[in-house]
Amino acid sequence: MKRKTIYVFILLFVGVFCFNSCVGDDDIEAPEYHLKPKDPEQESDNKIADEAFDAFNKAYLVSEKGLQYYRETLISNEKDYFWGQALDIQMAEDVYWRTKNPSQAILIKNLLNTFIKQNVGTTPPGEWGWNDFNDDILWAGLAFARGYQITNEELFRQKAEYAFNLMYDRGWDTELGGGIWWRQLPINEDERSKSALSNSPAVILGCYLYEFTENNDYLIKSTKISEWLLKTLYRNQDGGVYENIKATGVLSDYGNVYTNGAFVEAMAYMHKITGDNKYYDAAQKASDFVKDYRTTNGIIASHRYNGTWQSEYLRGVGNFIRENNLWDVYYSWLRKNADAAWSKRRTDLNLTWNDWRNPTDPNDNEMKPLEALGGVVVQQIMPLKNPLLEAGKEYQIKLKADSSQIIGKSDSKIILVKENGGNVERFKIVVKGYGYYQLESTTSSGMVLTIDGTNIIYKKSEPDNDNQLWKLIFDNRECHKLKPKKAPLKCLAYQNSILTLIKEEHSDNERWMFRE
Repeated sequence: MKRKTIYVFILLFVGVFCFNSCVGDDDIEAPEYHLKPKDPEQESDNKIADEAFDAFNKAYLVSEKGLQYYRETLISNEKDYFWGQALDIQMAEDVYWRTKNPSQAILIKNLLNTFIKQNVGTTPPGEWGWNDFNDDILWAGLAFARGYQITNEELFRQKAEYAFNLMYDRGWDTELGGGIWWRQLPINEDERSKSALSNSPAVILGCYLYEFTENNDYLIKSTKISEWLLKTLYRNQDGGVYENIKATGVLSDYGNVYTNGAFVEAMAYMHKITGDNKYYDAAQKASDFVKDYRTTNGIIASHRYNGTWQSEYLRGVGNFIRENNLWDVYYSWLRKNADAAWSKRRTDLNLTWNDWRNPTDPNDNEMKPLEALGGVVVQQIMPLKNPLLEAGKEYQIKLKADSSQIIGKSDSKIILVKENGGNVERFKIVVKGYGYYQLESTTSSGMVLTIDGTNIIYKKSEPDNDNQLWKLIFDNRECHKLKPKKAPLKCLAYQNSILTLIKEEHSDNERWMFRE
């Protein structure tokens, strides 16, 4: 993720400060960035994660003239540049998914509406074709896709789709066997390359859009890009990912932490949607590459004055862990990194730079938000307690929306029952490999939770029956979601007084608490 030099006169010509777009001043709600819960249910259980985010906002968030944005340094009110701005917003989105705090959704809506205003182009009006870096477009698209998940603002989904289609239509061709070009208008031959960072984020964004729209075209394109990445830039021998391949066919160096991280997230998402084990294998090997080869005494660290380092890796590996119940493999290591990051902060501002081996320089007033992102993200993805669901253990499964309701049975039917009302079931966690599990009844030997269309039934465990395989996805605040391999875009929910499968709505009716 090399810093790009973009001349000021280009920005002026494209009208980056013109505000005649489709977003009006009334789309920016009252500024609010502290995590202030309005009720006890919103009370955070991770004060350090809260403090890290509050400190980042106090240092970098600007709220003025109906705008909210992150500034480019501690002493400047100039907005962070396009791709940096998008990564800043993704950090705020990471915070939301930990807290589920409604005030956080307001901030994200404000940040995205401001992004639209501050990056408006002229041809066509309001769009981003002026930026010829395809990775820039993808970082923005991801910020808007995740913002759509959080706010349900249709405009944000449209922006995410626009970003994907712009990138793919102009960036994909068959030269070098496929892949997306890093830049459309390279200034020299050395810049003619296809980068991991113009391809891995494309896979992630395509997967989001497939999940939103169920338009198979997005999955087809994500699969094509994934196959090209695996064939061209991924090192199967050790899990490293090459930064790029030049137009001449020469491969660059490999193993930047953020590059591996974006690749991990792409492969993990493809595995979650397709169930193809090769994506899981690649995600795990690329995760382990950083753990094994890019740490100092176990700490992920590199002092980059003008860029991020850990944040994309932490987001990618964090998703891979929580979607596959891999806490027993990675929790203690990442917990060590979270503790190291906080211990090396500059205490006057509570900011941590990207070298977690050494104290953050208290005199660096030029510190950029990108340097501080990892120190915030690591606190968001690492719960204080290890949420591992242990193989062989027995659990009751309670509904988050009403914890007095527990999965039970009536004859052969799977229902919710009152905690003290009898017929409460306990389930044993049975490992089936590649992040999939069976939930086996402890009262009916060999019977496992099985999907039958959108219905949930008991059935005798069968080999190779994808209807009986579940991902147990950690969703923060001691909750999990249950997603079947056979219907990966759906999750187990309590709706209209029955247990059923629904398309994810991010409500407490689809969040489950496992209790021993």
